[in-house]
Amino acid sequence: MIRTIIVEDDPMVAMIDHQYLEKASPEITIAAHFKDGQSALDYLRTQPTDLVILDVYLPKCNGLDLLNQIRRERIETDIIMVTAARNKDEINEALRLGVIDYLVKPFEFNRFRQAIETYFQKRHIIDENTTFSQELIDTMSGRADQDKEDASLPKGLQQSTLQKITDRIHSLDKEPFTCKEMAGSTGLSIVTTQRYLNYLVSCEKLRTDMDYHTGGRPKLVYRRADENES
Repeated sequence: MIRTIIVEDDPMVAMIDHQYLEKASPEITIAAHFKDGQSALDYLRTQPTDLVILDVYLPKCNGLDLLNQIRRERIETDIIMVTAARNKDEINEALRLGVIDYLVKPFEFNRFRQAIETYFQKRHIIDENTTFSQELIDTMSGRADQDKEDASLPKGLQQSTLQKITDRIHSLDKEPFTCKEMAGSTGLSIVTTQRYLNYLVSCEKLRTDMDYHTGGRPKLVYRRADENES
C-alpha cells in the first residue's frame, strides 16, 4: 500500500483530496491529514510516508518551506502539489525541488488521477530496475507517451493541451460556449484556444452555431457534436 498524507488547511479541499485519492487507486491508504506544515514535518521525520499531497498556503510552515526542509533532511517521500498558488516563483521553486506534479485549484478528477498515475508509473519503473536506458527514462518522465501521442496531431498541437480543453468541454455538461469563455476557463490564450477548437470541429467532435440572442453582435458558439445523443 502507498502510505499517503494530506497537508491542507481548508477542510473542504482536504475532503476532496481524500475522496479523489480513494477513487484514484485502491493501493493508496491515507495515513494522516495535517492542517499546518510543521505538524506534517514532525510526522514525516518519524513515520515512513510514500506520498504527500501538499498545499502551498499553510500556517506555521508553508508548503514550499516544508518541501525545502524535506529535501534538506533527505526525507524519502514524493510530493504532489495541490494548491491555488500560481505565481511563477512558487511554481518554479516546487518544480526545482522535484515535485511529481503541480495541480492548480480548482482541478478536475481526471487531472488528479493523471497525477496519481504518473506517480505510480515512476515508482514502478524505479522499483523494478537498477539501471536505466534512455527509453526507460523517457517513459518515466512522460516524454515517450507525449511524443507518441503528439505525432497523431497536427503540427504545433500538444496532447496535454488538447486534453485540458476536452476535459473542460465535458465538464460543461453539453452547454454551448465561446472561444473567449473557453480560453478564460482554461488559462490559455484566445489564439491558442481557437486552434484547438478548430481542430475539434474538423474531427467532428464539436459543431458551431451563431447565437443571435446576445443583444448585440451575433457570436460564434461551440457545442459538443454528441449533445443531442441520449
